[in-house]
Amino acid sequence: PNHKLTEPWRFIQLGTKTINKIAEMNAASIKDPEKQQKKLKRWADVPGWMVVTSQLSEDELTTQEDYAATCCAIQNFQLAMYAEGLGTKWTTGDITRSDEFYELIGVDKTTDRVAGVIWYGFAAKEAKYPFRKLHVEDVLSKLP
Repeated sequence: PNHKLTEPWRFIQLGTKTINKIAEMNAASIKDPEKQQKKLKRWADVPGWMVVTSQLSEDELTTQEDYAATCCAIQNFQLAMYAEGLGTKWTTGDITRSDEFYELIGVDKTTDRVAGVIWYGFAAKEAKYPFRKLHVEDVLSKLP
C-alpha cells in the first residue's frame, strides 16, 4: 500500500551475535551495575529481533509517504505474527538511531532509516493489556 509502488521497506532478521552486541551497547549506557545487568539479560533474552528500515527518497514527500507505507508493512508483519500465536513489540529506542547501530546492522543512514525493531516470540505468560485512554469519540471528528 504505497504511492508509486516504491516498496521502500526492508526487513533484517538479527541473529544471536548481533542481538548480544546491541544488548551490550544499550546496557553500557546504564550507570548502575545491577540495572545494567538486568537490562542486558532482558534484551538478550528476547528470542526474535527484526529490524525494519525505510528507504529515503530525493524528495521529502516521497520519503514521508514511504515511511508511512513502511509503518503499514510493520503493522501487517505484527498481525501476521499474532495470527501464528507470537507476541510482538515495536520499539524505536534511542539506540536504533545511533551510528553504531546502523553500522552493526549494515545500513547506510544516507539511504535508509530505521523505522523500528520488532521483538517477537512466544509469550511466557498471557499479557494484560491496559484499557485505552481515548475512546472513539475522543479521536473522531465529524464534518457536515
